[in-house]
Amino acid sequence: MREEAKWWIDDAHRSLKIAEENYRSAFYEVTVFYCQQSLEKLLKGSIISFKKARPRKTHRLMDLYQAVEKNS
Repeated sequence: MREEAKWWIDDAHRSLKIAEENYRSAFYEVTVFYCQQSLEKLLKGSIISFKKARPRKTHRLMDLYQAVEKNS
């Protein structure tokens, strides 16, 4: 796995951990934000890993998902 892809995926795990901590504290709006961040980072890491190229600069999860899906 490329180092950049690993960085994105590791950062996705950190964001998910933050989401879980906020969920336990009943900070739901922050939880949702970090869940979105985690998924976005995971998808970007997956694109780098599958396509061997950087993903488009976007925060649209559906666009990122479709880029990953094309490589499945």
